[in-house]
Formats: sequence, structure tokens, C-alpha cells
Amino acid sequence: MIHRLLTVPVLVLALMAPAFAAADPPAAPAGGTPAVETTEAAAAHERPHLIGDLLGDFKDYVTSPGNALWMAAAGAATLAAHQVDRRTTAAFGGDAGLHDAFAPGGTIGNGFTEIGAAAGLYGLGLAAHHARLARVGEELLRADLVAGAVTDVIKIAAQRTRPDGGNFSFPSGHTSVTFASAMVIDREFGWKAGVPALAVASYVAASRVQGLHHYLSDVAFGAAIGLTAGRTVTIRARGLRMTLSPAVVPGGVGVLFTTAGR
Repeated sequence: MIHRLLTVPVLVLALMAPAFAAADPPAAPAGGTPAVETTEAAAAHERPHLIGDLLGDFKDYVTSPGNALWMAAAGAATLAAHQVDRRTTAAFGGDAGLHDAFAPGGTIGNGFTEIGAAAGLYGLGLAAHHARLARVGEELLRADLVAGAVTDVIKIAAQRTRPDGGNFSFPSGHTSVTFASAMVIDREFGWKAGVPALAVASYVAASRVQGLHHYLSDVAFGAAIGLTAGRTVTIRARGLRMTLSPAVVPGGVGVLFTTAGR
């Protein structure tokens, strides 16, 4: 049991360790004069507290025009997946030969594991006075909490029965929190860390279908929730906001999305 609970922290640290090592603040000069605080560290000290950030995340998640577009596209993809839910479950779900290969996905994507790992990174960063580690841990924690809360609200409203007969199938919470973490990792450290993180999230999503815990449409919409939660948190972390304005384009009119400092 212990080695399973350590799976997510080890994966996260393995993905991000090179970036953390490169992000160490410069040492003080030989003369003893303290090094000038980096812009990143100074910005971290000026940021609001975790709770204030989190409340802002929920507000931005609901009001962001960009998120609305993402979720509209996700809705279309989920509707398409819904048409093949039964066939996908029949072909892929419950196969005894695949059970052992996909069983760890339930532990990796568990909300308590994901949130616990994020909180651990955040606490470690604070204790070590490592601004980058604390910031990433905080972003992971906020993204997981937003994704989890949005997922639970929809679960209660949808009341969909799981393939195995359980309750609250739509959307998948395991999928939403792992994709939220993957989006934060991708935005913080680029594709070299983001691609493996997204692969892990996709593995978790597949494990939920294989284990008869969710339908394909459940994990499709869960992934969208997680990606938009990670997107919302990292946009706020960079002090950006989205603005919407009409624009004239060749042959008609359109909508222009731009980013600006908060």
C-alpha cells in the first residue's frame, strides 16, 4: 500500500527535478553582499495567499471566455464519445488480461493522492525556501482542487450510473485531477515534462474505462475539466487575464482574445 501511495509524488518529482535544479536562486557574491532577489522570488512574495488565489481561480474558471470555448469543444467531443460508450466498454472494459496493467491508474489518479502530493511539494518548497518549488506545488494544489470541485458538482447534477453499477459516473474525477496536474506541469516546464505527464493522465483515463468505473464520455469530459483548471491556474500565476473584443477580419467579423497584465 505504501509504495502505491508514493507513486504520484515520485512521478511528479521525476518529471520536474531537472527544472527545479535549474531554478535554484543565485548564491551570494564572495564579498558577502546578499544576492539581489530574483524577479520570480520577489513576485512570489507579492502574490496573494493560497486561499485568495484559489477563490480567484474558481471565479476565473467560470468567467473565462477561453474556458467557455474549450468546454464547448469538449461538449461536442463528449457527445461523440457517448455514441460509442457501450461498444468501448464491451471491447475494452473488464478484460481480465488487462486488469493488472491498468490497476495502478486507480491509485495514481485518486484525488487524495494527487492533492496530497501537490500539498507535499508546496509544503516542501515553503520549508526549503525554494520559491519555484513552492509555486509549482501551489499551482498543482489549486488546479487539483478546482478540477475536483467542478467535477463533483457535475457528478451530483448528472447522477449517471457507472458501468459497474455504482453512482456518480459522469465525469471522471480521477481523470480530471490528473489532467489538471499535467497541464500545470506542461505550462511550467514545457513539452519535455508535459508530454510524459499527459501520457500518465491518459493512462489513468484508460484505466477508469478498463476497470468499468467510467464510460469513454466520462473520461473525455473529465480530461477537459482538468485541462481548463490547469489552464486557469497557470494564467493567474503569470498575472494574465483574458480580454474579449470584436474584430473585423477579411470577409466578416470575428472575436479577438488577448492577454494582459492583471
